[in-house]
Amino acid sequence: MTRMSYKKPVTRRATGPFQKLMSDMCYVGEVTYNGFEHFQLVQDEASRYLWGFMMHRKEEASEVVLAHVKWILAQGHKVEVFSSDQGPELFNNKLKFFLEANGIEYTTTNAYSPEENGLVEKMNGVAMSRVRCLLTAANMPWSLWGEAFNFAIEVLRKSKLENPGKPGLFVGYAK
Repeated sequence: MTRMSYKKPVTRRATGPFQKLMSDMCYVGEVTYNGFEHFQLVQDEASRYLWGFMMHRKEEASEVVLAHVKWILAQGHKVEVFSSDQGPELFNNKLKFFLEANGIEYTTTNAYSPEENGLVEKMNGVAMSRVRCLLTAANMPWSLWGEAFNFAIEVLRKSKLENPGKPGLFVGYAK
């Protein structure tokens, strides 16, 4: 039996930085020397900028998002939409009330449909792929995945994964 093809829903895309943030959490299964077992990625849809946070327990995910969104708001930016899957670690009243109080729309994807949260889900796979490559190439133990994760996120921030602009045009100079 094969899975039916997935029809992409029509969604509005962010055109400016911080308009839409997407988040997803990942369980690694190996405990680092600092006791971390999970990580959470938050990605800006328009700029594709990526933040990575390591966590001891998945229950910390809501607090991580709250602190991060507060930091973004304190920098003078406006977040319009925050999107995540329906994981219970984020889908709670405390986060919903905070986002609502700050005028941020909270959207969730359908259950068990990673295609709808595709951008950040893809980055989970890319980040873990980089972590595995780094640890294997350096012949390091898996308990150092946290250090490799931080390095991989920093490299992903600095490298250009895709070009959303038109070829041959500099950003800001297109007519």
